[in-house]
Amino acid sequence: MTDKPLHVRVAEALGWTEIARWKFGPDDEIYRVESGGALAGTPPGPTEHLEENGWHLDAIGTVSERDGGDADKTYFSIPRYDTDWYATGPLVEAWQIKLVPYVDGRWEACSHQERWLVDDGYPCAMEPTALLAVCSLILSWQRHGKSLHL
Repeated sequence: MTDKPLHVRVAEALGWTEIARWKFGPDDEIYRVESGGALAGTPPGPTEHLEENGWHLDAIGTVSERDGGDADKTYFSIPRYDTDWYATGPLVEAWQIKLVPYVDGRWEACSHQERWLVDDGYPCAMEPTALLAVCSLILSWQRHGKSLHL
């Protein structure tokens, strides 16, 4: 995938794998397509653990072995971290991200937890919306080599 959407880049930074476009086939199985379809993948870690930690996962379907997938492997819609508080809110809480609105309408996202410290301090991100600022902050942490697992 080239020119990945922001929410996909954030999902990859958070550890999502096997991200691709999928369409439904017969018997409610899904299959990989080059264009169209839903963006879905495999979330990081056991889904039960993620849901216990506030992640909200939406299964889109199962791929069978004959379609080149793992037997009975379930794929989940990639959350819209850039537009959906339901997806991003648990990350804001878990990582104690502070969101600060500015008079010019922009938002700043920062977290001063020790785990996010880099050579030149704590990275922050400034964007037109709070969710975009959180996404930029997550990608900044990834660029600094920080572990993004909950």
